[in-house]
Amino acid sequence: MRAGVAAGRLLVGEARVLVRGCPAGGGPAAVALAAAAAPERVATGGMLLVAWVGAVLFLPALALALGVLGRTARLFQVRWLALWYVAVNGVGALDVTGAVRVDGQPAGPAPALVGAATAVLLPVAVAVTGLRQATR
Repeated sequence: MRAGVAAGRLLVGEARVLVRGCPAGGGPAAVALAAAAAPERVATGGMLLVAWVGAVLFLPALALALGVLGRTARLFQVRWLALWYVAVNGVGALDVTGAVRVDGQPAGPAPALVGAATAVLLPVAVAVTGLRQATR
């Protein structure tokens, strides 16, 4: 078997695994890394906890969707750097993690909006992968 054919089969196989595993995706890793902030989020309750859960689900969904759409990790890497930069510099408008606060509440987009974006990103990634598989 030629190396190119073997590599193509490997990549197609990896794409199928990604789509089948998309609900988990990077979610467990995101939860593990963000677990240090969980006690504070639970203690303060309310919107901080909801924003944290939304970010834990949104970021892996964004990574998967951008990776599938762009066929490269670069799209997500650039967006993640921008989102991180925004949060670190205190600009709340795009802070999906809930790190930037105004009067103790997250200053970023509403958790319902982040949840809706997550609900759109996962089916988009699955649909694009399905379309690509169907057109082969």
